[in-house]
Amino acid sequence: MARRTSVPDVAPTSSSSSALDALTAQPTAGGDSHAVLVPLERLRPHPHNPRKDLGDLSELTKSIRAHGVRQNLLVVVDPDDPDAYRIVIGHRRAAAARAADLTAVPVVVDRGLDEISQRELMLVENLQRVDLTPVEEADGYQDLLDLGVDVATIAAHTGRSETTVRARLRLVPLPDKARAAIHARDITLEDAAALADLPESKQKSLVKALGTNNFRHQMATVRSELEQERQMAPLLQVLADANATELKANEWATPEGSTRHMGDIRGSRAAEFAAELATAIGPGWSWRWYYGAVHLYRPHTLEEAQEAAKADARRTAWEAERDERNAKEAAERAVRTEFATVTAATRREFLEHLIHDRKTLTKDQTATLLDYVATEVVEQPWAGQYWQGAFRGHSIPVDTDSADALVGWLRITLPYDHVSSYHRQEHLPIVAAAAADLSAPQRLLAALAAAVEPIGQTTWQNGGRSVTTARWYALLEQLGYVVSDAERAALVVPLDDDEEPDDEDGAS
Repeated sequence: MARRTSVPDVAPTSSSSSALDALTAQPTAGGDSHAVLVPLERLRPHPHNPRKDLGDLSELTKSIRAHGVRQNLLVVVDPDDPDAYRIVIGHRRAAAARAADLTAVPVVVDRGLDEISQRELMLVENLQRVDLTPVEEADGYQDLLDLGVDVATIAAHTGRSETTVRARLRLVPLPDKARAAIHARDITLEDAAALADLPESKQKSLVKALGTNNFRHQMATVRSELEQERQMAPLLQVLADANATELKANEWATPEGSTRHMGDIRGSRAAEFAAELATAIGPGWSWRWYYGAVHLYRPHTLEEAQEAAKADARRTAWEAERDERNAKEAAERAVRTEFATVTAATRREFLEHLIHDRKTLTKDQTATLLDYVATEVVEQPWAGQYWQGAFRGHSIPVDTDSADALVGWLRITLPYDHVSSYHRQEHLPIVAAAAADLSAPQRLLAALAAAVEPIGQTTWQNGGRSVTTARWYALLEQLGYVVSDAERAALVVPLDDDEEPDDEDGAS
């Protein structure tokens, strides 16, 4: 598609045209016209006046109120009402006279003007005397075309160039929103001409962008699409002739029972490939646009269909195994979750008794606690998540989660608007005061519990692999905790150094 240049500037109207002479002279030659004073109530606006908006009439109304109508209106007999007249020239004067409360105006009744001459005169008057918008001008030219007047004659009678007339006529079929934007002068004639150059199907996608900063970008996008379609035309024609199915654009999906025939088809390859495809394409083929390229799909051959069926069977079997495995793992996880919940509650009851219900710990308990802390502190720099093939976790308070958990172990009730990790420093005095009521070993035990507890189901899944869990249970047992058979069994799961450790989230 050739690129249009912008709409040319309006050529000056010839001052010697017969139409312009009719505007300034007295009645049209032929003598079948005369000047009369006609009541305004008998004057009708011409239905084909190209000027739809008469504009501001205040100055003209003021002048007519002071001096009257000094120039005759040109009218013809109304074909729908023999007692009335249609205004050909003087619509603004008639409207201003009404506004000035006049009851009649002087008119020249020209009984020799045919419909074409009437429209030509109205168009020329508006072009000469008022600011006619390009859309109104275009509609005026179209009216004359509809009556059988050719472009050359319109140009000669209006004083426009044929290029200007043809450029304006291109505005007629534009979408209503585009015409309204041109009429309101919200977009340039250059943009209007660019829009008029596009097929109607492409114009619709650009209408919403009219008058915005996105218009030129979207115009470039549409032009690129048109160029792609032009290059792809031979291929698209072959596909249309073969009744190939067009699929939804820009999806990376191969239709069931089909395979990609080749890679992206675009640009100069399209014409070359079209000739080859013309003899190969058959029923069941499909295609789609994919970001400027065409993806082509052909039905499976018998061998491909058989292999696809085998692949489907393998996939179905694998999915069944996966579902069975997932169901088994879900059941095991539910059992571990219940186990973790029950044992966490038992341990918490035991620990809170030591922390809050006794004056202090015994010497043996304190010594055991001290040994545990000393070991953990010394080994902490080498700890990490896994240590010597076993999951470790954090056995002493090291992060914000431990700090927030400590509030619970100290039985502190924080203000209702407390937000974890944001208000922690503000509540340090509250935490310090609550801890001051406990002995040092009890404060230490509360801090350790905040770091280790609760032990989640993911840790129990690894059982004896958790160094921290095993040591924590050893400490609890020395402090007097009674380890159940179920807990002890879970703790002695053998360590398999050849097996890859499960990915832990850091829970103890």
